[in-house]
Amino acid sequence: MAKMSGEMIELINKTPCCYLATCSRDGAPNVVPCGSTTAIDPETIVVAAVFLDKTLRNIKENPKVALTFHTPAPSKEEASPQALARVKGWQVKGAAQLLASGPVYERTKEMVKARLGEPATKMLKGALVVRADEIYSTTPGPEAGRRIA
Repeated sequence: MAKMSGEMIELINKTPCCYLATCSRDGAPNVVPCGSTTAIDPETIVVAAVFLDKTLRNIKENPKVALTFHTPAPSKEEASPQALARVKGWQVKGAAQLLASGPVYERTKEMVKARLGEPATKMLKGALVVRADEIYSTTPGPEAGRRIA
């Protein structure tokens, strides 16, 4: 099990959007933006499964996932080596499991209600729990792609 740093946990918990990658049994990739994501401890990220139909089908066939998150990137007009050097990001790889009941599910349901409103809780399919097995830097520069945990 890999452990996320406090900086990583803080970023996951405040960033408006992370990206979740899955792959079907036959190798077809799928990447989706996820807005309701939280780190519940240094080894666990929870994604609210609201609009994740293809993602959940893939996870049933192949539970391996990757979740990428980063600080805000500069616009194309503002991009420069100095601006890109301020971007920090990570990729967490691990196995995902969908929970449809229990304390983690209930906390996820409350998060969805707070962020998206009561109607969205009716669309919640579960709490997608990702256990961190590997963590990589996606920060632009020479460390990009390096395994850090």
